[in-house]
Amino acid sequence: MGKHRLSLLVALVLAIGLLAAGAQSPETPPFFFVQMSDPQFGMFTKDKDFEQETLNFELAIATVNRWRPAFVVVTGDLVNKAGDLAQIAEFQRIAKKLGPSIPLYNVPGNHDIENEPTPETVAAYNKRFGRDYYTFRSGTLAGIVLNSTLIHKPEKARELYENQLTWLRAELPRLRNSGAKHVVVFQHHPWFLKDAREADEYFNIPAARRNVFLELFHQNGVRYLFSGHHHRNGAARDGEIEMTITGPVGMPQGDTPMSGLRVVVVRDSGLTHKFYGLGELPNQIELNVPKKASNRYHSHRENSWIDSLSPLSLPALPFRPRSPRRGGDSSAERADLRLWFLNSFILPARRTVVAAVTRARVPRARHSSWRPHKAPR
Repeated sequence: MGKHRLSLLVALVLAIGLLAAGAQSPETPPFFFVQMSDPQFGMFTKDKDFEQETLNFELAIATVNRWRPAFVVVTGDLVNKAGDLAQIAEFQRIAKKLGPSIPLYNVPGNHDIENEPTPETVAAYNKRFGRDYYTFRSGTLAGIVLNSTLIHKPEKARELYENQLTWLRAELPRLRNSGAKHVVVFQHHPWFLKDAREADEYFNIPAARRNVFLELFHQNGVRYLFSGHHHRNGAARDGEIEMTITGPVGMPQGDTPMSGLRVVVVRDSGLTHKFYGLGELPNQIELNVPKKASNRYHSHRENSWIDSLSPLSLPALPFRPRSPRRGGDSSAERADLRLWFLNSFILPARRTVVAAVTRARVPRARHSSWRPHKAPR
């Protein structure tokens, strides 16, 4: 009878271990990307030259090449004067210094296609920089690039505005069902600065169209919006949606002016980010991933519960050995026997089973599947 009960107990413990191991899926390794905004070549000197913009952007690109992020996105106002060939050429000259393994995603700003865009100014942008709205994928992140100037001032290009909105209505459900953990929207104009119900102004999207797009984002699980345009940092929320406004890599404005860029870390649990001024750029970006001797990835969280197990931390098991037939303290002997049984059978069996399941379940580390590419044309 006693042996039968012991066998049942061991089977129960092994089953619990298997269920616990199967319930926890491995986390995707974290990665990061860099957002720059408003390099705006020519702004410092009102189009007389762009020496300062060149210094700033070259420093930013050189730093990014050292960091090796998953990608770089520049959220608009690449130049100060739409169509200025010298400003465009200088931006593109420096942008080409970005490492070939780091994709660059450009976003149109109002200074790239004028404050009131026309089909002609949008077409000129498309010819020089690629599409003005599109999607891309990087690991667990699906990115949406929008032409926010069309949304801000659609009067002279109403058909282009409607085409983009129709496209977005189709893309959002597709991306939501694609397996991406995060769908992130990048555009030049902030949707709002402090409150989704705030009044219209130059720096935000007018409420009539803002509400249409925010409703789409809410319906499709979009939680993160990144923009520039304001030439200073800012943050606001609309329910689950986080609106992040990034200061310029070019000329800053506001009470605490600072040129810089934003580093965004992507984890399964969400996105975290920090703005770095160009004078405080770190040598490397640390993601705080535990180093493993094995070439297999597995998260610390996944196995931490195994390491924490000990006889003293476990609750009493439903095991009651026979009382001794002769003398002695039966309760003390039962406790000793329980500890011996835990150390000798239960814990080793559980560790062995969970380790075997983990090895079978966790894929080998391999190079990222994405390949370098620029904004689609």
